[in-house]
Amino acid sequence: MFIGFESLLVYFPLIKNAKKSAKWAHLGVLYTTIFYTLVAILSILFFSQGQLLHNAWPTLVMTKIIEFPFIERFENIFIFSWLFVVVPTMCLPIWCTTRIVKKIGKVKPRIPLVISIVTMIIVSYFLDTPSKVQLFSKSVTNIGFYFMVGYIPALFFITFIIRRLKKIVV
Repeated sequence: MFIGFESLLVYFPLIKNAKKSAKWAHLGVLYTTIFYTLVAILSILFFSQGQLLHNAWPTLVMTKIIEFPFIERFENIFIFSWLFVVVPTMCLPIWCTTRIVKKIGKVKPRIPLVISIVTMIIVSYFLDTPSKVQLFSKSVTNIGFYFMVGYIPALFFITFIIRRLKKIVV
């Protein structure tokens, strides 16, 4: 499972013109930041502090007040449109996983793709309560943090040693 920024290590080498792409990457981050900030501000304005503590999905609850004469339940449309937010955040780590396994093991991408998707389905089956989801999320965050604290320096030292060995051999 990927925590976030380490996906850059996978797809950054594929970017042809990094200077031109940086502008679009920054605009994407700006858009996401503004969107999440607006959702947070609206949630804080709409709910009291006690209500926010007891609401698992305050954004979804807020959409229940929206009414259209031709739509009976607007929250269903909102949930469907939220897929455009959720699906990319699932697809990028799956793609990164298949790419890494393809590069390291010379395996066809289809095999790690199927394994990743089946693993996600199995894990999601067992995460059936909010407390299990929170426990899983905290565990992944902690493991990811310690992995990144160790991985980046280890990657640096391995690269450093390999470059030194290549100089000695040549």
